[in-house]
Amino acid sequence: MDVFEDAAPAALVGRCAAAITDPIRSFEATLAFLELGAACLGDAGRLFWADHPDWNLELEVVLRALGDRGLVLERVEEALHRYPLEERMFPDLEGKAAALGVDARWLRELVASVSGWTHLYVLGASPER
Repeated sequence: MDVFEDAAPAALVGRCAAAITDPIRSFEATLAFLELGAACLGDAGRLFWADHPDWNLELEVVLRALGDRGLVLERVEEALHRYPLEERMFPDLEGKAAALGVDARWLRELVASVSGWTHLYVLGASPER
C-alpha cells in the first residue's frame, strides 16, 4: 500500500483501538503515516507515533499540523526506546568523514559507541473530529 496515494483499507477504517507508526523522517511522509493510522482508529482509539526531534528536523512542523488533521497530542513518553546505531544507518560514511575532516575509522567507532533514542508521541482524536 502506498500511504501517499491509497486510502486506508475499508476493513480497518474506524475499527482499531490503537495504531502504531514509526514513519520516515519528513513532514509529508510523517503526516501520510499519521493520517493512515488516524483513519483506522475507533472513537476512543489512540495513535502511537515513534519519533525524535534529533532525527526528524521537521517534527515541530508536524506537531503544529496535527490539529488540521483532527488529531491532538495527548502526551510524550520521552526517551522510551534506546537502540544501537549501526554503520548501515549512515550511507557513505567514508564521504561523510571526508566532508567533516575526520578519520573514517574514528567516525565508525563513534557510531558504534552511541545510541539513538525514540520518543513515543500519543495522539488522540480532537474533540471536533
